[in-house]
Amino acid sequence: PPERRRMAAAPPPTPPLAPPTPATKTGPKRRRVHRGQPDPPPGDPVGHDGTVTFRSQFSGDYNGFSWNSQASMSPCEKLQTPKLHRLHRLAHKHDFGTVQETHNHKGKSDASSLGLDPDKFKVLWNDCTTARGGIALILKKSFLAQFNSLSPNPVAAGEWITIVPGFVSMLKLSGPLGALHIVAAYFPTGHSGNAQDRINVIHKIARHLTPPHLALTIICGDFNFVES
Repeated sequence: PPERRRMAAAPPPTPPLAPPTPATKTGPKRRRVHRGQPDPPPGDPVGHDGTVTFRSQFSGDYNGFSWNSQASMSPCEKLQTPKLHRLHRLAHKHDFGTVQETHNHKGKSDASSLGLDPDKFKVLWNDCTTARGGIALILKKSFLAQFNSLSPNPVAAGEWITIVPGFVSMLKLSGPLGALHIVAAYFPTGHSGNAQDRINVIHKIARHLTPPHLALTIICGDFNFVES
């Protein structure tokens, strides 16, 4: 009879080896810090009237205007009257507006509300001389009602800030709908300054700007230059 061979069974497959365990760091963990928008201090600031302010951009509606009046405070009635008529039309159509080159000085601006009803409008000034500069910011009080009420002296309270005397100011408003900062600017002209003077004004404005996630900033005015 033929010889039979006994076949040995194949050995079972070897299980795969487990991957090596990575070494763990024993040092302190590092926290990634995003420097672009630092977290604000805890808690929301409270206005002098007790209204809570949220640290964010103003989320309400608004419309504004900017106008170079070319001496709206002129002592010549023939020049001043038509300018004030136009200013009144602009003020009644908008929530706020900036007026440049008003040629107002301290005594004149203190005694003037530009002929606007003080029960309906608030006017803030940055004085210069009767021959150059001067700016005004006009706001409807119905618009201001969305924010914490202004202090009796906005300058002393740091709400109406003079950045460049006679040329640039900033109003800081805040309330339940967020923060709104309005910059009224009138840059030096070729007769009263040069390119470097205007650059210096830009740098001064930049130092007063709040990060955009904390306030909505509107810069309006007459900048007296064009991009080349």
